[in-house]
Amino acid sequence: RRRRRRVGFTAPSIADPLQKPIISLRPETRAFAKGEGADIKCSGNYPGSRFDLYRDGDLISSQAAPARSGAATFALAEIAAGKYWCTYTKRLGGRAFTSPESERVGIAVWDALEKPTISLTPDTRSVARGESTAIVCSGNYPGGNFSLYRDGEFIASQPAREDNNTATFTTRSEEVGAGTYWCTYTKRIGGREFASPESERVGSSEDESWTRYAHCRTGLGDCHDGGHHLVRTRLLYVQER
Repeated sequence: RRRRRRVGFTAPSIADPLQKPIISLRPETRAFAKGEGADIKCSGNYPGSRFDLYRDGDLISSQAAPARSGAATFALAEIAAGKYWCTYTKRLGGRAFTSPESERVGIAVWDALEKPTISLTPDTRSVARGESTAIVCSGNYPGGNFSLYRDGEFIASQPAREDNNTATFTTRSEEVGAGTYWCTYTKRIGGREFASPESERVGSSEDESWTRYAHCRTGLGDCHDGGHHLVRTRLLYVQER
């Protein structure tokens, strides 16, 4: 008995399945300050695929990979908080295949570290030599690590308490010295260290003034003027520039 020959039948081609894409970020961090941008890269096992990027279940961008590349990079000018993932689609043999979803990447977005304030305590334009003075720096996050600079050189560092956003640098006036002071602070958030801008400059200079005093000698309850003497004392005054 003769077999009938099938006409018009083509055996299906078997292609490798689309693998789960790999998602990565540049910079490699999960914490960002408001206004910062990031690049999200998605890679698959077929060049020329079309990639879709999602955040919290919503499609936010689509991009075709180059013909000889299995990856697409999404440049986000300002990244938002949420969970990101991607998929990709490739047409093979006239049929569109879609990959599984990539791993989720959670992104946290924080307020940027603001420019710290700097002030002098006591709040006066002149401080007598030897008197205790303090330079106070404050930021918008508690538990920051503050650094104090004079004329561009680092001179001291001090952490604030976890429930406080202020650091106080206490010293004698003769240890302060003339110069221009400012401070910065850093804060570790979500595994990443953020740095603040520099504070305003506070300029200090030393002045010498003449102080007149009476030298008295006590006898029988009376104070006798023993003469007046001129004594040089060094004064420190601080003013914002």
